[in-house]
Amino acid sequence: MFNRRNLLKGFSALALTAHQASHALAQGILPSAAPGDGTKRVMLMNRIGPSSSELYISNADGSDERKLLSNSVFDYHASYSADGQWIVFTSERNGAGQADIYRARVDGSAIERLTDSDAVDDQAVLSPDGTLLAFVSTRDGYKTNSWLLDLKTRQLRNLTGQAGIQGDPAKPSGFFRPAWSPDGEWLALSSDRNTEWRARKGAWEHVQQLSVYMVRPDGSELRRVSNAQGDICAGSPKWSPDGRRIAFYEIPVEQTWHAHRPELVAGATSQIVSVDVETGARIAHTSGPGLKLSPQFVSAKEIGYLVKGPNEGLVYTGEGATVKGSMRSPVWSPDGSKVIYQKVAFATRPQNMPLYSWDRDYEYRYTDVFPQLARDGKLVVTEKDADSSIVIMDPDGSNKQRVFHADGKGLAFAPSWSPDGQWIAFGFGTFNLEDRSVRVLTTEPDNLPGWSPDGSRIVFTRRQADGNYDVFTIRPDGSDLRRLTSSGAVDGHAVWSTDGKHILWNSGMYGWRDDALRQYVSAVRADLHDERRRHREAAPHRQPVGRCHAAVRAGPPIALLATILIRFEFLGSMSSIGISRQFAATQHFGRFRSEADIELAALTQSGSMSTRLKNGGIAWGTLTNAWRRVTTILS
Repeated sequence: MFNRRNLLKGFSALALTAHQASHALAQGILPSAAPGDGTKRVMLMNRIGPSSSELYISNADGSDERKLLSNSVFDYHASYSADGQWIVFTSERNGAGQADIYRARVDGSAIERLTDSDAVDDQAVLSPDGTLLAFVSTRDGYKTNSWLLDLKTRQLRNLTGQAGIQGDPAKPSGFFRPAWSPDGEWLALSSDRNTEWRARKGAWEHVQQLSVYMVRPDGSELRRVSNAQGDICAGSPKWSPDGRRIAFYEIPVEQTWHAHRPELVAGATSQIVSVDVETGARIAHTSGPGLKLSPQFVSAKEIGYLVKGPNEGLVYTGEGATVKGSMRSPVWSPDGSKVIYQKVAFATRPQNMPLYSWDRDYEYRYTDVFPQLARDGKLVVTEKDADSSIVIMDPDGSNKQRVFHADGKGLAFAPSWSPDGQWIAFGFGTFNLEDRSVRVLTTEPDNLPGWSPDGSRIVFTRRQADGNYDVFTIRPDGSDLRRLTSSGAVDGHAVWSTDGKHILWNSGMYGWRDDALRQYVSAVRADLHDERRRHREAAPHRQPVGRCHAAVRAGPPIALLATILIRFEFLGSMSSIGISRQFAATQHFGRFRSEADIELAALTQSGSMSTRLKNGGIAWGTLTNAWRRVTTILS
């Protein structure tokens, strides 16, 4: 048998010298970064979402459609200046994942970058006189606030970061979608300030409860505008031309999750309403089923908006013709004659595609989900970009082999290498354990366990009584249970650093970036529990993120993480952590769908099937080797 470690070592060093870090991104293969030698370590990250986003402009009736920018580079969320001569938009042209604000003329010329922070900068709008830019940003604390930029002096001010506007710091406190009044005296925006961290019914994902507010540009006179009764989320405010009314959408809070899921969107219903800012009088501009978003007055009496799901397109409350098509985030010109929107596409990203790095010591690279490296450098992932089968490859993405085919029968997830690199254990559907000497470590709703590199502790995620999830550790003998997180948001999917000194996990503690849940990666010292930020999130799209062991890149859509945990909820009524001599496994007891009663198998590298683990207690979850070495940062 040839030694892959030695073979790849020489190849990797050559690649790094040539600054081609897409070659050889394996832990233990590359030398540690040394000051001044140009060598960087690598952070593998996953981004499940659109592969491209381009801005288009057309007449309001959909005719004369064309690309707005000749050199589009993942651009979205455009808005017009009051005179209709300029647009501002969000772009990732400085690096995949890095969101900044740009300005261009309406003919696509004179592109100019307006913000240059490593934070998420998004949802920008120019003041009526063109001197101030209002936008949302995660700078100064990672939470989403509305900021003002003076375009002449370049002075920045956190509009909603003031004590009189901020809510309870332990609760959601984001401020989104700023909109200038026609006279420039007010800003309307949506916020979830002082709401609760709240999971949707029967599941783990959080739903969002927004209200519409108005505030002076100096931060004074904050007051709530939306006034619906009941459990309603109100967002995306826009002013009427005379400044007397604000239009926005309203949707039941529980259905905010439906709006993000292709299989659920048809069941989501929202309405477009407007409120008189002086009297509070409401007008319902729409009725009936359908997900209606992004309202804007296109005249004094007519509102245009987007319909998602079945019959997608642009719709008008007056006599405007419906425009069928798959577009997002429409914005109309001040006279209502033109409309700009974005179109997205989905294509498979190549393994190790460069991403923007927020850490000068690391190169960020794309990976499919659940990556783990064998000691000799072979990389294994769940191929979520295809059909959630198990794939192995060299660290540079070459010599790719599918060693287990899911064949549409379930998700093969969380693959884990044996010490000799010849075996892979992974979770697939429901499975039974052959070894009856199972030790039950917990009896709470726990899942996603992972062994520390030295085998002394197991990290796992626990569902709390309020529906939130937190990260815990426990010793393999069931003693010394420790709770590591208590943010009130969802904390979970924790993994160990290779040296066992830190634990990285995904968290929603910093709230949303827009109308959807966003997840982040945090790190905690395994002994001291002091939290620190590992990287900045930078994808201001509307859907939540996927999950990977190396890190999480917040990108539009959700996929694997949500699917797995949703199935946890639907398939099992209770879960616990159990171990045998070889494995740590999440066991879920209860009624299971027979069609999901698949098995877990161990594989050799050649793909041959080993002994199926069956005949025992029913279980579903992440199976992890007792020797598991979760690779989070490759050095």
